[in-house]
Amino acid sequence: MVTFAPVQGFISSSRKLRDLFGSSLLLSVLAKAIADDAAERFDPAQQPTDERRKLEVLSPALVDVARGVPNTLVICGVYKKGHAQDALKMAWGEILVSTRTWIESTFPQFVYDWEAIWKQC
Repeated sequence: MVTFAPVQGFISSSRKLRDLFGSSLLLSVLAKAIADDAAERFDPAQQPTDERRKLEVLSPALVDVARGVPNTLVICGVYKKGHAQDALKMAWGEILVSTRTWIESTFPQFVYDWEAIWKQC
């Protein structure tokens, strides 16, 4: 089982509908990244003989799309805790880079000093 938190607090702190939608979508993208990573890492040779089947990600929602993926995923197969952490960090890093690129290209009139805050992220 893979989960990350505090999801409900993050979403409930939304003050507007667009904040609620954005935070929910962001968390779904992160959860989908973990589900995708689990599917990519699955190696039948590492499974016990009676479990040689395709990795299954059990979830209350489809994981084919990034919307609506819950923050709790049940993964059937060998998937280590560190793998989920790595997938989450990588997805978060991609979100940060995409956001930074969008901000800089959309508002080129400003000078940005990202170094200190970038290290914190």
